[in-house]
Amino acid sequence: MITYPKQIASTIETLNAIKEDIKRRDIQLQNNPEFEISIHNRLYDERKKAGTKLLEEASACKIGERCLLGQYKGFDLFVEKCLMGGIDFILSGSMEHRTKLSTSPVGSIVRLENLLKDMHENIDFYQNRLEQYEKDKKQAQEEYQKPFVQEEELRGKLERQAELDTLLNLDNQEPDKEQEIVCENKKIHTNRR
Repeated sequence: MITYPKQIASTIETLNAIKEDIKRRDIQLQNNPEFEISIHNRLYDERKKAGTKLLEEASACKIGERCLLGQYKGFDLFVEKCLMGGIDFILSGSMEHRTKLSTSPVGSIVRLENLLKDMHENIDFYQNRLEQYEKDKKQAQEEYQKPFVQEEELRGKLERQAELDTLLNLDNQEPDKEQEIVCENKKIHTNRR
């Protein structure tokens, strides 16, 4: 139950970041609906040329590194070569949005456009996650409030265990010594002779 508040807060933060990125995307698409991408401060408006330049720049990036390539629709555009051999495009705004690089120039641009277009799909995923966390938290709180049904049985067994421990330890004790046994907030006094 301790982690639910953190998970809920983190999910709300992620949802807000996605919503901010969607607003940014929508403003950029409204102001400039045509294809346009900046790669190392050079503007490209043709998908094939832009895709070719992206593939070129991605191949120059070293394994395990993230390289800033430019800007696309108000987002910083990075490429990252993974240790397992894959290459990811990353659109960075309030949060990061990833997709795999295609081997074809136009395919890479299509993946980038789809990544931008499909940001809203993440809202449903995180909204469902948030609802599940809140439901789980409520259920955990309800379970915590319930009394422990085997409490009396446990107390009786702990008392019996204390008695048996006392009997087993008779050889290690001096005769006529009074012993106090504490069992679940209840003291048991024994007088052994």
